[in-house]
Amino acid sequence: KADHENSGSRIAEARHGAAPVVLAAVRRPFLDSHLLPPLHQPRTGAAGDDLVVQVGQGSESVHGCNVGWAAMPSTLVLYVRHGRTPTTGTRLPGRAPGLHLSDEGVDQATTVAGHLADAAPRFPGGGVAAVYASPMERARETAAPIARALGLRVRTARGLNECDFGNWTGRRLRDLYKLKAWRTVQRQPSQFRFPGGESFAEMQARMTSQVADLLAAHPGGTIVCVSHADTIKAALAASLGTPLDLFQRLTVGTCSISAVLHTDDHPIVLTVNSHGPLTGLAPS
Repeated sequence: KADHENSGSRIAEARHGAAPVVLAAVRRPFLDSHLLPPLHQPRTGAAGDDLVVQVGQGSESVHGCNVGWAAMPSTLVLYVRHGRTPTTGTRLPGRAPGLHLSDEGVDQATTVAGHLADAAPRFPGGGVAAVYASPMERARETAAPIARALGLRVRTARGLNECDFGNWTGRRLRDLYKLKAWRTVQRQPSQFRFPGGESFAEMQARMTSQVADLLAAHPGGTIVCVSHADTIKAALAASLGTPLDLFQRLTVGTCSISAVLHTDDHPIVLTVNSHGPLTGLAPS
């Protein structure tokens, strides 16, 4: 109880049928404004002295031991869902070409770019190493202002692509809701394959494999991955160790940020579906 109160954890839930849907999970830090890897035993240098390493522009001492990213290489992945489009919430666009951000989506992308630029100096590696995006226009258009704000270019990562919805591509959601198969999509997605398209299991494997490759390319740094709702939810479920059949309980809104810190031990989900400034992210 004391640990819960001290960490300032807050979880907002909404009821969806019999199961809760996590709308936002935010954890305030024990060391404000810094991202720190998990602490186990104090680590010492060759001479037996406390290992002094840098966190951003300085260092922090915890339990008598200075700890930071250089001591425990951890890579931060910031998942950003693309901004709003004219079909968001009404159709299943999938990989159909030619879908661009709406005016609202452009504004959302500009806002999230500002949040990332403001917080970048506190990220592992002292900034963002790379910005990756799905090949879809809406993802690349969201990534563009983010990359500009960070002084980077947008790199395309095909594994971040939207799920291939096959014959369901472009269909109205209100029509899909009436199908018996929609219940399987929501309750047992691990058993579902889109007609003529991809299965959820294949989508998750593709997404997590791509992220693993990006982690290997940027050890100890921070990367931004601009992708889509289902792919990000599937990646978050994998990081949480949550069965794929429960991944629909997560919510990832347009231009939201979800942060996962990948350590030597295991991934740590720092925030999900965040729409505000990135301050105070830290493992508990």
